[in-house]
Amino acid sequence: MEEQKRNPVEDFDRREIVSYLRRIYRLLIFWFVLLLLIFLLRSCFPPTVKVKVEDTSKVGMMNLQNLLRRNVDIVTERGLHWYIKDRVLREARPI
Repeated sequence: MEEQKRNPVEDFDRREIVSYLRRIYRLLIFWFVLLLLIFLLRSCFPPTVKVKVEDTSKVGMMNLQNLLRRNVDIVTERGLHWYIKDRVLREARPI
């Protein structure tokens, strides 16, 4: 006699499946709210300004922070992180 193939879904109770789907739904809601909060916080606080300065002896960090009213990191071109280097150099403006 041939064995009948059983559907794997039949092995689960309907309540187990609904419980599992509810957990997935709660997790998705959690991540959505978290991403929404991150987006709102990023829009409320301005980013730190990256400034490329050719000669740091002429410009003091406190003077730049007062002038720009932002936190300032003074780095050389080689000191810029590879992830932001192209963007910083592209957006650089002389001061």
